[in-house]
Amino acid sequence: MSTEIRSEEVGHFFNAPTRGSDVFYGREDLLLEIKQSLHPKPSQPKPSNQSLPNTVWLSGLGGVGKTEIAREYAFRWSSDYKVVLWINAKSESTILRSFAVIAVLLGILQPNVELNPRHGLRLTQNWLAGLAGRNPDGHDSWLMIFDNTDDPILLDDFIPRHSPNGAVLITSRRPSPGASEATALEVLPLSNEDGLQLLLDLSHLHDNAEVEGDNMAAGVGRAKDQ
Repeated sequence: MSTEIRSEEVGHFFNAPTRGSDVFYGREDLLLEIKQSLHPKPSQPKPSNQSLPNTVWLSGLGGVGKTEIAREYAFRWSSDYKVVLWINAKSESTILRSFAVIAVLLGILQPNVELNPRHGLRLTQNWLAGLAGRNPDGHDSWLMIFDNTDDPILLDDFIPRHSPNGAVLITSRRPSPGASEATALEVLPLSNEDGLQLLLDLSHLHDNAEVEGDNMAAGVGRAKDQ
């Protein structure tokens, strides 16, 4: 899966799967819940015993749209974060590989260098900790997305702790562990009405593409006749 890296602003880093389509329908209430959970109001301070960053655990059946929702959140509110990191959380090896790729893209790890598999992880976590040190007011906030995890315990080694300026979004087919500090949100299948509207929107895009293709073909035909 391809990724998109943005660097229009000095120090801004965005790493997430590219959108397969511009169509995203529904889920507005859920997106708002995610935003409110990851960015609580100042009147709702983090509990003093909470060690995790503000975290949302997004669960649901396979194919229900969890990854698409996480990706839409990342794109829609990317300007709220200085850094957006996307982690393939299927297994420990995919997580470590994701952190190694991120460290290379950040310029803090040389590519094609044989090192301890966890070296990229440590470099990235230290880099994130440095953001808070350089800007204690929390302006340099970051978002870390762990996509498609099947093992909640596995993530304990990878989520930065005691970070005042970070947020974590997790997608999984498994419900949030009962003792987790994360806000648990469930993704349900689209309603019949929303599903129908999505199909109509996609059909409209397909029809437009066919019209554009016909117009291009007609233009080529006219050019040949001249």
